[in-house]
Amino acid sequence: MPPADIVPVFKLYGEHQGWPTPDLLHCESIHQRSSLYEWHIRVHQHAEIVQLLYLHRGEATIEIEGQTTVMRDACIQLVPALCVHGFRFSPGTQGYVLSLALPLIGRLESQFPQPLSLLTTPQCVPVAQSRSHIRTLFSALQREYQTDNEAREMMLFSLL
Repeated sequence: MPPADIVPVFKLYGEHQGWPTPDLLHCESIHQRSSLYEWHIRVHQHAEIVQLLYLHRGEATIEIEGQTTVMRDACIQLVPALCVHGFRFSPGTQGYVLSLALPLIGRLESQFPQPLSLLTTPQCVPVAQSRSHIRTLFSALQREYQTDNEAREMMLFSLL
């Protein structure tokens, strides 16, 4: 395969170090990472991470496994592990990216009577009527992720 066709594999996009925290999740705003790369997250994949990208406001061109879709409405894009994906956001786009390591997903699955097979297929879920509630949840998750409270792990798990 020619070097131009090689899809990079990252823990988190652009990071050359390992996972940035001891947590099995990472939560940040779309702005935090994408503004560093001129709002363009080039095609890549994650070996052991499932991502949920929540688009609250703005526009995102989402490339998943070679298919490109332009999203302008609030939605959650699910990106399974090893799924080749990239994003181009309009400047100022609002939303969050939640990255979940596969061992954490296994832990979550143990709480349910059946596997979370929903997390194995790329899909975009519109959230029009739940938009405000979902933004509140992602915002709370990011706030809790960035703090060092005693009950932090329990709060993160409950918000998930």
